[in-house]
Amino acid sequence: MASQARSPGQVAMAAEPGIEWGAPRGVLAKEQGADRVVPRFCRGVSPDGVLAKEPGADRVVPRFRRGLAPDTVVVGFTLIEILVVVVIVGVLALAVTISIATAGGERQLALESERLQGLIGFACHQAELTGREVGLRLDGQGYAFTRLGFDGWSSDTLENELRARSWVPGMGVELLRDGRDLRLAESDSDPPQIVCFSSGELSPFLLRLRLGDVANRYELRGEADGEVVLDRIAISP
Repeated sequence: MASQARSPGQVAMAAEPGIEWGAPRGVLAKEQGADRVVPRFCRGVSPDGVLAKEPGADRVVPRFRRGLAPDTVVVGFTLIEILVVVVIVGVLALAVTISIATAGGERQLALESERLQGLIGFACHQAELTGREVGLRLDGQGYAFTRLGFDGWSSDTLENELRARSWVPGMGVELLRDGRDLRLAESDSDPPQIVCFSSGELSPFLLRLRLGDVANRYELRGEADGEVVLDRIAISP
């Protein structure tokens, strides 16, 4: 009996035993005395598949080894490729960490500068309301507001909003007046360097604040009329 033509991709099968079986990519033949079809493979046909006629089927069905698909190619990464990927991920993680740390330092410096600006303005307002001078004493660890009494400047600091505060770690402080450096306080008995007068005036000053490796610094500039101006200055590399 003549074999029936099949469409591409299907296997042409002969009804009589001993007649060759053909496939588009390989030649299938039933060996003498064999109970299954033995593939004769061509290029691109996997030798892991077994072709057999399913009961009641009119075509040969490939049975592939478990876990494999036709024409499957197992691909993996070499040790060098894995190491390159690990190095790239590490570099990117380090860059993100540095960026976040720098942004955090910039924000900390800005908040500290803005807070001090507001506190000096508030202290000058209190000096006008109470008729008593309020001074600001700065040292390397922080700053404190104090009030002028009958016996001079009190060593006791004020409370509430004008309580003593510490600089954030790594803060650099530089205080100037008329272009000359002012010495930072070394003890609580030292007089304040900045004074808010009851008349509404303020002793002029320039306070420079830096923090770690932040690329900018902030400058607080006090005017004689009581105004406090905050400037952000880029540091040249």
